[in-house]
Amino acid sequence: MRASDLGKGTDALDGYYVGVSSRRIVLGKQNGAWRELAQTAIPGGLATGTWYHLTVKAVGCSLTVTGRPSGSTATPVGFTYKDPDCSFTRGAVGVRDQAGTASWRHVTVTRSG
Repeated sequence: MRASDLGKGTDALDGYYVGVSSRRIVLGKQNGAWRELAQTAIPGGLATGTWYHLTVKAVGCSLTVTGRPSGSTATPVGFTYKDPDCSFTRGAVGVRDQAGTASWRHVTVTRSG
């Protein structure tokens, strides 16, 4: 999110990256290289064949990431990170699959404020 200067290659952009693996949610920063900023474990891991609802909210320099199984009333797993450098304040959003078999549906972007 907040991506700019897009190019070809794994880390060829400036912006924030929210990733989900089978066991954790991670927030990172990309500007020609990758740097992890925050992460949290997913209790019990992800289940194959289950859809998950991932929410990413960016307000100023604060980034909040939460996730939970779609349709679940369980408390979301997540975190808030305040970027002390406030590196990226605008840019594009997108999705990608990094060495996995991800699928997306109902991707929405809403302007805050």
